[in-house]
Amino acid sequence: MLALRIDPDRLQPAFDALEARVDAGRATAAVLAVATSEGIVREEAFGIVGGDLVGVDDRFFIASITKPIVATAVVQLAAEGRILLSEPLRTYLPELPGSHAAITAWHVLTHTSGIPDDVFGDWQDQAPREELVRRASTRRLAFAPGERYAYCSVSFYLLAELLARMDGVPFEESLRRRVIAPMRMTATSFSAIDPAGSYIVPDGLPSGPLDPAAELATIAYLASIAMPGGGLWSTAGDLVRFARAWLRGGTLDGARLLPPAWIDLMGTEQTRGLRELTPDGPLRDRDPHYALAWGKPAGDGDTPCSERAIEHGGISGTRLFIDPVTDLAVVVLANHWDVAETSHAVVAAVHSALVPA
Repeated sequence: MLALRIDPDRLQPAFDALEARVDAGRATAAVLAVATSEGIVREEAFGIVGGDLVGVDDRFFIASITKPIVATAVVQLAAEGRILLSEPLRTYLPELPGSHAAITAWHVLTHTSGIPDDVFGDWQDQAPREELVRRASTRRLAFAPGERYAYCSVSFYLLAELLARMDGVPFEESLRRRVIAPMRMTATSFSAIDPAGSYIVPDGLPSGPLDPAAELATIAYLASIAMPGGGLWSTAGDLVRFARAWLRGGTLDGARLLPPAWIDLMGTEQTRGLRELTPDGPLRDRDPHYALAWGKPAGDGDTPCSERAIEHGGISGTRLFIDPVTDLAVVVLANHWDVAETSHAVVAAVHSALVPA
C-alpha cells in the first residue's frame, strides 16, 4: 500500500466541521485531536461553557469508548494465560445462573451474549452497582449466546466482575493498574471530579436539562456505579496516548498493553454473518462489523480507511478512530447526545489530509 502522511495544512476542513456543529448549537463544547504514532499533529477546542472557553485538556464523558479500554484489560488476562475468552464466564464466576452458563467473555466483547440492554432505564431508577451486576447476571436472554448481535452495555458488568475476581482488587483498581496507569492516562477515571480539573458535562446526562444540584447528584451516581460499558471521563490527550499504543503494536513509552498478536486479534472482525437484533427486530441485511470491543469502519463504508482500522463512538458525542496502516488516530469529543454523523464526517475530513509520504 502507498505510504501516506498527514499534511497539517489540509486538516482545516476537519476542524471547521466540528466547529460548525458548535456554532450551530448542536453541542456547546467539542475537542478534536489528530495524531500519529509519534504524537499529536494538531488539537483544538471549541465552545464556551459557564462563561469559560473550552480547553483541549478539559475532561469529557467518553461513554462507550470505555468499552475498548476495559476490553484491553480483559484480553490481557487471556494473553497472560489466566483465562480463555472462549471459556464460559461461569468457570470464573460460578454464581452465574444456568441461563447464563454458555456466555463467554468473547460473547460480551462482541455483543453476542443475548443479555438485553436497558442502560438508560438503569440510570433513571438510580440502581446501585450491586443491582446492576445482578441484572446483568439474571436478565432473561433475548437469544442464545452467539446466535445474533445486539449491542449491550450492561453485560460489561460481567467483565468488570471477572477482572475484580482475577486480580483480587476492585474493578476500578484493576483497570487503573492494567491500562490507565501504564499509559499515563492521568485524567481518566470514572469520576468527573477526581482527579481535579475542568470537566464538561454532557447535555442532559441524558434526560434533558438538569439543575446544578441534580447534575452533581447524577455525576456522583455515575461515579458510584463505575459503568464498565460506558462510564469513563477522559481527555483528548489521554485517548491519544491509548491510541498511540495501538498504532505502535501495543507498546508506548516502554509500557506494553498487549503483545502484537493480541492487538491484531482485538482488531479482527468477529461478527461476520450475524444478523443484528434491535428493539424493532432483526435486521436481515445488517452486518454489525464488530471486532473485540471495537467497530470496524471499513465494513460500514462511512469512513475512508484500511481494513485494519478500528473505532468506537460514545452516545455523549465522542469517537476514537485508529488506523495502523495509515498511522492515524483521531479523537472527537463533544457534549451532546448522539453526534455520530458529525464525528464520522470529521474523521473522513481528516483522512482527506493524508498525502503520499
